[in-house]
Amino acid sequence: MAAAYSNPTVLKLMVAFNEGKASAVGTQLAIWSITNNAPALATHPEANAALSAANSVNTDEYPLLRCTTSGSDPPLF
Repeated sequence: MAAAYSNPTVLKLMVAFNEGKASAVGTQLAIWSITNNAPALATHPEANAALSAANSVNTDEYPLLRCTTSGSDPPLF
């Protein structure tokens, strides 16, 4: 099942990765820090760099869906 997900930082991180401005590792760590309420993950140097890169992207043309699974599985974006 897919539903609209409105976290602007997650969207910016994904756009930054898509545009080659953030690493896969940094993007994933930063997203995990947001979606799992684990701010310590955002202090990792690659996550910090991804979050910095995300500040400069334009997300006007990008939709973001959050696909969820049942139970306690983490969301898939």
